[in-house]
Amino acid sequence: MKGCILILILIFLPLFNISPQDFSGSFILYDYDEQITIILKKNSKSAVTGTMSSGGIEYTINAEQQGNKLNGKMEGLGESLNIIAELVDNQLHFTLYEPGTDPDEYAETWVFERSGQTTAQRQSEDSKVIINGIVLTDEQISEIEETYSVKPLPGDYWYDTYSGLYGVVEYPAFGFMFAGHDYGEMDSNASNGDVGVFVNGRELPQLEWAVWSQLLGYIIQPGRYWLDENGNAGYEENPIPTENLYLAAQRNYYSGSGGGGDNIWSSRFGAGNYDSNNQRGYVSVPGYGPVGYGF
Repeated sequence: MKGCILILILIFLPLFNISPQDFSGSFILYDYDEQITIILKKNSKSAVTGTMSSGGIEYTINAEQQGNKLNGKMEGLGESLNIIAELVDNQLHFTLYEPGTDPDEYAETWVFERSGQTTAQRQSEDSKVIINGIVLTDEQISEIEETYSVKPLPGDYWYDTYSGLYGVVEYPAFGFMFAGHDYGEMDSNASNGDVGVFVNGRELPQLEWAVWSQLLGYIIQPGRYWLDENGNAGYEENPIPTENLYLAAQRNYYSGSGGGGDNIWSSRFGAGNYDSNNQRGYVSVPGYGPVGYGF
């Protein structure tokens, strides 16, 4: 069945330019003769912690990364301030405002320069390919390039070894790779899921849940499910599949053209085609790409 996924190889080509930015590192601002230093570290999932220090005074920073921005709090000396931060051309734009106030009216923004890394070190950091929290070795990157005929772009990705689904950390699924690669364990919150529907241990975000529900023709109820590389799906701890992704798409959106064994179907959420005896075909879902079977 793995041969059927050859149709998906082109999905890997873009491999996202929207990888969330890495806030980890040191940033310095010189305010007259005073040096203000921010040190940030990204922990598991999307949590970012750190400190802001100047003249022997230190504040703690606790924030959550949402896309390419940080939102959180800075606390110290008995006070607490809300913060918003983002990276612009390797500068940290750090905004402070009082809780309960409008940041558009009462905020103060400082611009910090990244420090503590040489140009070569920054290039090395920016060139990392991370899957399920593991930094890929040169050998692993070469294996991907050999398998898919394209070199993966640097970024922080999640990968589901059972189905082959993959995407950028904190984002929905983007496409399929071959199943079975060993890139460690996928985090249950890899896509910032929020609907209580888990597929192979990963909680789906609302957009992805809506797409799959539309494709299957019914609302997927909260629960824990499995999905394999052949499109079969079922309930965890029950090996008997209850659905097949490709057949469900045909069932719900079939509009056969008749003649030539060509059966094309389409909807606002997907499209596909299969031959007259339903031995080969594909499903194409926006945001995912073509999913083939029977090849």
